[in-house]
Amino acid sequence: MVKARTNYKQWAGFQKAWLKAKRNASHDDCINNFAKKACLRAMKLTKKTARGRYNKHDPKAKRTTDASRVFFALMANAGVKKGSDGEEVMRPAAIDLYDKRVKSAGAIKAGFIECVRDLGFKNMKMRAYPGGSASRSRGKPSKNHKLRATAFNNVLGSGEVAFLPMEQAKRDVIKKEHEWAIKRLQRANNNFSAKAF
Repeated sequence: MVKARTNYKQWAGFQKAWLKAKRNASHDDCINNFAKKACLRAMKLTKKTARGRYNKHDPKAKRTTDASRVFFALMANAGVKKGSDGEEVMRPAAIDLYDKRVKSAGAIKAGFIECVRDLGFKNMKMRAYPGGSASRSRGKPSKNHKLRATAFNNVLGSGEVAFLPMEQAKRDVIKKEHEWAIKRLQRANNNFSAKAF
């Protein structure tokens, strides 16, 4: 969940400078801008699950290896039976399970995609995998002066894995946007001052 609570004094200073630089912006705009950019930054900072341990188990190869047998064993334990009359059932089931494991490697990163889109980032071309937990993640922008924008990453384990990246993302966004606002104000002041700052 993204809230404007990370380092209150730092956040208040950023908000004041940002609103002054964006003269036509509202406090809701400021909160939504912060939440949107924090989610984008958190997506970049969140690492994918290592795939190395799965690569050697790839069951797609025609020859079954000792390493790839683990996926065949998992499907056998799940109740999948070998096909009859020459029909191959076990291998496609093992490949499907392998593909799901590979896709889940970046699921937590993908969980921020819908949040960013809901918070108003119009240039987000990426899409979460349809039907997956990442596609059920949601963002809620601040409206009607409620001054509260939320982002919920619905992927299992995101609370533990993405917590530290999100905290770092909030600090990074505050710093970057605050510096931008100060430069914007300095540039405006230079137009009315005999001495450049």
